[in-house]
Amino acid sequence: VYYKLAEAVDAGTKLREEFNYPTKRQEELIETAIDLRANSDLGKIDAESDKVLAVLDREAMQDILDRAESFNHSTPTLKEIKRLLRLPMIEWYEIEIKKAEELRDESRRIACEIELKSLFLEKEKSKYKDFTTYAAFKDPMVYANSAFF
Repeated sequence: VYYKLAEAVDAGTKLREEFNYPTKRQEELIETAIDLRANSDLGKIDAESDKVLAVLDREAMQDILDRAESFNHSTPTLKEIKRLLRLPMIEWYEIEIKKAEELRDESRRIACEIELKSLFLEKEKSKYKDFTTYAAFKDPMVYANSAFF
């Protein structure tokens, strides 16, 4: 039923745009269909999925996806959310950094960059584990006893 309602809303909205002056009855039917869709469980999921995808809120995206799956509901937006949530975390943070820049959310960008660097270092830690043998490092006791000025 929801999908037929969604089609009716889309068709009604398209007609409204094509014909600038729908009849009063047509306008009432379009508005009723829009309200029914917006207030249905799936309509709320669709509206929220657009919002959370626009800001890339990972926790909210997972919540929307879980709710949609409980109804066996799928849309292109939900498929995109699912794809994004399945990305490796390094890729996720790269995308989230771009989104934070787009939204001009400096604290989010910084937090994501820190997480991204931490993930990178964790992934590549075998390359850095033997840095203590680096010849230019001073002996810890010599360093601790040296004057800083």
